[in-house]
Amino acid sequence: MHRLNPRPALLLGGLLALTLAGCGGGGGGDANPGSGQQPVVTAPSAVTLAGVVATGAAFTGAVVSVTDSTGAAVGTSGTVGDDGRFSVTLLANALAPFVLVAERAVLNGQVERLISVAGSGTTGNATVNVTPVTTLIAALLSPSGNPENLARELSSGTATLTDTAVASRVSQVQTMLAPLLAATGTAGTNPLSGSFVVNGTGYDRLLDSVHVQITPASATTSNIEVAVRQQAADGAAPTSVTFSSTATTAVQLPAVNAASLVADGTSVRISALMAGLTACYAVPFADRVDGVVGDATAVQGGPAAVKSPTCRALFVGADPASYLSNGGRVGRNANNAGAFSSLFRLGATGAVFSQGGYEFTRGNGDLVVSYKVRDGSGNESFDALAVRYDAADDKLKLIGNQYAWGGSVVPNQQLRQFVTLGQSAYNYRSSGYVLHVPNTTDAAGLPIFNRVEVTTPRDNVLVLRPTAGYGYLGLVKGSRTLGTNFLRLRSVFTNPATSGDLPTMEPGLIFSSTPLSDDEMAAFPSQSVWTYRYFLAGNTGSTPDAVQTYKTRARALNIGELGQRKLSALTDSVVAQLQAAASPTSGVVPLPTGGPLSLGDPAAGGGWTVAEGAMPATKVLLFGRHLNSGFDDVAEFGSTARTATVLCAAATAADLHCSNPTTGAFASGAVADGLSLWARDAAGRDYANFYAAYKLVLP
Repeated sequence: MHRLNPRPALLLGGLLALTLAGCGGGGGGDANPGSGQQPVVTAPSAVTLAGVVATGAAFTGAVVSVTDSTGAAVGTSGTVGDDGRFSVTLLANALAPFVLVAERAVLNGQVERLISVAGSGTTGNATVNVTPVTTLIAALLSPSGNPENLARELSSGTATLTDTAVASRVSQVQTMLAPLLAATGTAGTNPLSGSFVVNGTGYDRLLDSVHVQITPASATTSNIEVAVRQQAADGAAPTSVTFSSTATTAVQLPAVNAASLVADGTSVRISALMAGLTACYAVPFADRVDGVVGDATAVQGGPAAVKSPTCRALFVGADPASYLSNGGRVGRNANNAGAFSSLFRLGATGAVFSQGGYEFTRGNGDLVVSYKVRDGSGNESFDALAVRYDAADDKLKLIGNQYAWGGSVVPNQQLRQFVTLGQSAYNYRSSGYVLHVPNTTDAAGLPIFNRVEVTTPRDNVLVLRPTAGYGYLGLVKGSRTLGTNFLRLRSVFTNPATSGDLPTMEPGLIFSSTPLSDDEMAAFPSQSVWTYRYFLAGNTGSTPDAVQTYKTRARALNIGELGQRKLSALTDSVVAQLQAAASPTSGVVPLPTGGPLSLGDPAAGGGWTVAEGAMPATKVLLFGRHLNSGFDDVAEFGSTARTATVLCAAATAADLHCSNPTTGAFASGAVADGLSLWARDAAGRDYANFYAAYKLVLP
């Protein structure tokens, strides 16, 4: 049981398992990595490291810290601004070589890092850039394949950063990127010491065009993907290579068509778009939209109600009516639904948009841009937009994916814990993809879809159909429509000693008929393509009413990688309350009939905790049953929240699990059989810590 974030996803792409061997990772160079013999050079007192910190766009808000060969912190930069420049003058006793770490906050409690190195011969005023490419170099210098471990590995003598070792890895990466370097005219630029400017041209354009994903899979290895961000047909797979940090075979990107790469200056235009969105949300509520009377905190309206010229100018043709994304037009209805519905709420005033980044270009030439937004209360989230270049004023404008129907595909990772019947030995992790289509209803409360057929990147066809109690279409298994839209490609018990057949134990879920290995999961490209064929109510034929293609921005983690991630977790007291209320035979938990479900008491420490480095939950998903029918309810909140109230809401006219829709009270006999803490990372992956309250089918 799983429900995807109902925000429109714009993305399209290909689940192709690339089985390419890759270049090696461990220490390397001209010294024995395990010998403890780390060559060092005493740095003179005037050593200054300076360069650019960028991913194409400047790595704004970051601070660069430098660690020397002894593990000592020897210098820290100021905050990186819009030009991406930094400079650090090192302490007089600093000993080369050096590891540079650029770190910035990306979500409450989480950080994003880029890594770089300066070799053993570093003296005087040295140029050292910090980019995704230098982070790849650092990963190949790290014995663990994790660039974030490199400073510690250097000081312990397990990693070698002599000038020769560094130059060897630079050469390896330049060979890997050679087709892209040729296409951007940057083959002569040294990624570590070359000079460039954050303006979307030259080497900065190369950074816009390369995607480097380094995912730790264990304490000793990482999985690496290097892909090209470019324009491609909506159903086309990306140009990429995947390999393990422990691989010994060199790889190189396939040929790159220069004409398919992002236009010069795109990173600057994306920054301008972020600034424009921030300026729009800074406009006073009553000046932003029509209909604000007195102390109103929210109003309803459509595209024409957006009256601020600052806001209207963000859309193609300066007209919010031009925007369409997954059936959503700009506006807000009584259910708070609509594209950019936040424009119509007072509480959204002061939202700040930042960290915009180019993802890829759709077949029609529109760009997909990711971003971060922070509201006035400090809550943060990530999402992506489809934008169109307007040559008349040299700006990117909001357009949406222009799809008529809702849909998305999102990599999803889940920890499933059985807490009410002493079945914790069967806890397991799953990874795969959530296939989301909202269960949209007509004026009479009836579903508008007969079905949606989804073709996976491996050309398998899955079917989604509506059911009465769910806000999304469920996957079909045999003759049954299930209460889940999560395709589980790999699932593994958390206890290595546990055995059992999960498809038999969990007949209400969908597991891949041919479960994939961790290596096969790691070989998927980030951009995987899924095709949705929509059949409206009454259409039982074979010709769809619409076809929409979606592309992911990240692949699903494998189980080893998922085990390295920390998740939000219910407090011990909340788990104890679930256990105390649960049926001793079925494990389900009765829901309140006098009102909504309250999760966590602020005076008692809240409903869940977020450990250091864990992704903060921004949604609670409640799954249950009433009169032998399943249902789901959801509560969304900011990333700083630690309590939630889940209101009962009927999904369709036939959904009877609510006794009072106005107060959010549940009907008598409604029970919960699952509760999920949901989070999303900057790459567009969803995570769920799922607390199951039902009885498994055991032998």
